[in-house]
Amino acid sequence: MQEQTDNEASLALVAFRKALGLTQQAFAVEIMKSAVTTVARWETGNPPPRGDALVRLAEAADEHGLPKFGNEFRYLYMDEVIGSLKFHGLSRVYSESEYHEPRGYLIRKLGGSDYVVVKFNTSKSIAAAIDFLVKQLHQFKPEKGK
Repeated sequence: MQEQTDNEASLALVAFRKALGLTQQAFAVEIMKSAVTTVARWETGNPPPRGDALVRLAEAADEHGLPKFGNEFRYLYMDEVIGSLKFHGLSRVYSESEYHEPRGYLIRKLGGSDYVVVKFNTSKSIAAAIDFLVKQLHQFKPEKGK
């Protein structure tokens, strides 16, 4: 019996594979050009698909006429990239509301190496994200020499 996961990337992968009507083996060989065990691990979230795998999944979804999945994998990739940037002085702000289309990020360079990044996931949170971004721009005072 396959282990269950609540990882968003793993769930999207399973849904994409099923939308194509493929087994793990067929999906691994025909779509991902990878080992079946890799796809099986991704689907159980041990580990989930990350980095380049998400980009390849997005491209495969687009090639198979499933842009909904392509957008989901690109979003997950961006979430991973933005998350890794926080170690370089980047701010992350999350909306507290549940996921509804549209969703994404607003990124604005403030000055020097200072950025503000606002993640939004509903139409209502887009307005809140823009308001937050505008407030950050008004409050930002660059350090001298930058």
